Amino acid sequence: MKCFKKILFAFICFLLISKYKGATCVALASNSWNVATNWSCGSVPTCGDSIVIPVGITLSITTQQDYSTCILPLKLTIYGTLFFKAGNKLKLPCGSKIYLMIGGNVVSGGGGGNSNNIEICNTVYWNTASGPITGLCSMPPGGCAAAIVLPIELITFKVENMSTMVAVNWATATEKNTNYFLVERSDDAYNWATVSKVKAAENSTSILHYEIFDESPLNGISYYRLKTVDLDLSLGYSQIQLIERSKKEPFVIFYPNPSNSILNIVSSYNSADVKFELLNITGGLIKADIIEVNENKIVLDVSTLARGIYFLNISAPNGNHFKANKIILK
Repeated sequence: MKCFKKILFAFICFLLISKYKGATCVALASNSWNVATNWSCGSVPTCGDSIVIPVGITLSITTQQDYSTCILPLKLTIYGTLFFKAGNKLKLPCGSKIYLMIGGNVVSGGGGGNSNNIEICNTVYWNTASGPITGLCSMPPGGCAAAIVLPIELITFKVENMSTMVAVNWATATEKNTNYFLVERSDDAYNWATVSKVKAAENSTSILHYEIFDESPLNGISYYRLKTVDLDLSLGYSQIQLIERSKKEPFVIFYPNPSNSILNIVSSYNSADVKFELLNITGGLIKADIIEVNENKIVLDVSTLARGIYFLNISAPNGNHFKANKIILK
């Protein structure tokens, strides 16, 4: 019976972990950890969450944050500063990870010895006596490299929603031995993919402006950052920018159907990127004259075709296919 209970408990834990992957919680401003409105996820982080402290933000541990009883581990990525007020601790469950990134800091606001500490699985990885630490490092195992300074003076870094894309622009006041920029995007503020690579000026003391367009943006919430690569391959990161795009399901609409002269094809894709085939009932490819093309609409002249049943296939640029749509000409 005891063995059965252990197996049942393990199975329930497995189901919970499989079902709940946790939220991504990004600190929105310098504030205390336990202020719910300061998190992009809308609440104070909880078990299983991925937590991000962006560049330029100081997140303060002002009261003890004890997650040690959580079944699901947490992941904390620090680009900014994690500040401990005297006497307060951060306790994380087994399997949790803390990543201190380039330019990230963990600092104490006072006290001595073990006054403040970071515990993971009941093991202390940092305390006040250790002194402040600056990325790169991870806990576990620990050990940090010297700070690496962003090799540019960045004035602005902005992202902006457009109709079908996201505009990313930035400006530098100075550049010193700067090789190139990488615009990176993420859906969880931890795993990043390159959107665009832009050559830098290498050395400049003038204000320079840059802009790229993400033509395949993600729906929902996504994150952007600017990665700077120096000539000696040292790295720097901008502050993370959050943007939200409404989720729109892909669609293709045909009208009028039945038709006797023209057929309108309206889709959620740009018509220049859409491929269509008009087939007869035996699968033969039929040509139809195009009357008009605009951003999301194609108008076909079907007035010269024989009356009957046809099929319209649409292939979208992202790989979606809308096949065997029956069209009636009468």
